[in-house]
Amino acid sequence: MTSSFHLLEEADKVHLNRKKIRKPVIEKMRRDRINHSIEQIRHILEKDIQNQRQHSKLEKADILEMAVQYLRQQKMRQNVVDTQNSQDQYYHGYYKCLKEAVGFLHSHGQEKILHHICRQQSQSLGEHSLGYPASSPQRSPCNPSEGHGVIWRPW
Repeated sequence: MTSSFHLLEEADKVHLNRKKIRKPVIEKMRRDRINHSIEQIRHILEKDIQNQRQHSKLEKADILEMAVQYLRQQKMRQNVVDTQNSQDQYYHGYYKCLKEAVGFLHSHGQEKILHHICRQQSQSLGEHSLGYPASSPQRSPCNPSEGHGVIWRPW
């Protein structure tokens, strides 16, 4: 029984020694990966770095701060684009719905509904005009027609 106990103790000691030897190697590999990644970030942000610091050597913390700042700017730009796209989609859908609804009405009903919707639009939507997206050259159903008494029809 004692011999098997000594064998277990020896095995545990060998295992602990291997662990102690491997730990610094693993830590060095981890630090190398971090340094390599920071160096890659520095190369990616090189133009901005040259503008901010002419001849001084950047510390790792400076590079990381610049990367965080750059990513925040990119995220803000993307949020602005996403907001604009969603607004455009909303107004395009609103116009499409209006166009479809007006198609079911008689001419007298169309005139009343369009007048009411245009009045509501000017009060609630503000700068956005009802109808086509801003990039489209077509006119809005709320704009007055060239001829008096002529009702604009979307079909």
